[in-house]
Amino acid sequence: MQDRSIIIWEPNEDTTSSMWLEVARLGEVGGNMEGYYSCQFSPDGSQVLGCSYQGALHLWELQDGAWEPCVVAGGHFNQVADIAWDLSSRYLLSVSKDQTTRLHAGWKANNEVIWHEVGRPQVHGYDLACITTLGKYKFASGAEEKVIRAFTAPANFICNFGKICGFEVEDDIAKCEVGEGAAVPSLGLSNKAVTIADLQDVHQVQNEGKDDVQAYFKPLSLSAPPTEDQLMQNTLWPEISKLYGHGNDIFTVAASSDGSILASACRAANNIDAAIILW
Repeated sequence: MQDRSIIIWEPNEDTTSSMWLEVARLGEVGGNMEGYYSCQFSPDGSQVLGCSYQGALHLWELQDGAWEPCVVAGGHFNQVADIAWDLSSRYLLSVSKDQTTRLHAGWKANNEVIWHEVGRPQVHGYDLACITTLGKYKFASGAEEKVIRAFTAPANFICNFGKICGFEVEDDIAKCEVGEGAAVPSLGLSNKAVTIADLQDVHQVQNEGKDDVQAYFKPLSLSAPPTEDQLMQNTLWPEISKLYGHGNDIFTVAASSDGSILASACRAANNIDAAIILW
């Protein structure tokens, strides 16, 4: 349904009536995202798995009479174009023609490590082509545009990353200077930092309109990988820099081991564009 909900129905207890009644509604009502395309019960009826626009899976489980969202498999829904390891190998970044950058890391649960998508730092308007890490919690990416964009992790993501993966991140949070999270303006492509002051200004958020409020960053406290809705809205990283210099679509980027030097190249149709730029 386009109202982004899955409705569970059951027959009326009144045996004289053939009416079916709504007993549960899963998902979200409204929003600026597409609805669910299909759903399926588990054999014992204790779980419901739904699939939505962009190939995402959503799982709910009946717990103490309430349907609760659960961790489910995920990933890109189009061709992966490039990957880059964090310098300390704690997480893997990937970019795809599905126009997203995704962060994958090991979730420590029940004495085992299971790799999941734990963040979606970039949701873009162009197919992404390349990525490289620039240091701790920093990366640069290129897409089918002339601009290279650099990002850094916000405090809320670093905190949840530590809890999900079992890393000590207190010092990293203390050093974070870009705010709690990020949000994308309705008509923009750049992730804007959201600070504590922004979160406290509730009236400003309410005055931005319904769609803006629903897409606005909300701090999370997670001990397990986020759900699809949380990934799309609450794990973005603020964009800290745009690099202009190429005349065509960015083709590849690479960085020195300490992240102090960035090299990039674009698609070239003439000698002027056939150059590597160092930043």
